[in-house]
Amino acid sequence: PACVRQAKFDRCNHWQLTMSGRPSRQRKTCIASLTESQRLGLVALIEDNSDDIMTMLDLSSTGDVSDQATMLTKLQEVMGVNCLGCEALLGRFFSEEMLRSYCLTRMGVSGKGTVPVLAARIAKAWQKPSFKPQPCARTIASTVEPALQEHASSHEASIRPARTSKRVLSKDERDGDTDAKRHAVEAPDIKPSLEARTNL
Repeated sequence: PACVRQAKFDRCNHWQLTMSGRPSRQRKTCIASLTESQRLGLVALIEDNSDDIMTMLDLSSTGDVSDQATMLTKLQEVMGVNCLGCEALLGRFFSEEMLRSYCLTRMGVSGKGTVPVLAARIAKAWQKPSFKPQPCARTIASTVEPALQEHASSHEASIRPARTSKRVLSKDERDGDTDAKRHAVEAPDIKPSLEARTNL
């Protein structure tokens, strides 16, 4: 009957109005906080493995410096949502090759050990407020090579012989030079001979 249908409609409408009035339960983004030394260490790890981390986080590269900031934020979200520390993040999501390379190039320490051992070694170093990762090979090459080229260019310029302007000698100067040479040839030997020195 029409009255039954109207009642159902009213109940459904009341339910919709009631549900729409409730606050929506959206999952809040939780970002883990990092110390400055931990942030520097994680940024260095991102620089060395940007392509792999980009794929791991399912991100698309823009070819800009902002990619590193985006990856750092996403890793902090992963840590916050899953309640992970730096050691757990490294041990769960990063490969042994990445961690070994980081220990050797960025920390200057041994790269031996399993993933948990390497993750603990890196995380322990990040806990020190004075920690600063060593510059990577790409950074050193981009900084040193132009300086070496500039130094080589300046050194080559310093040893290059100076150009002297050629002056044309006058006739008198040429004749004077010839007379000097002739006098030098015709001049008697003023050195006493061996016999003269013996007689003395």
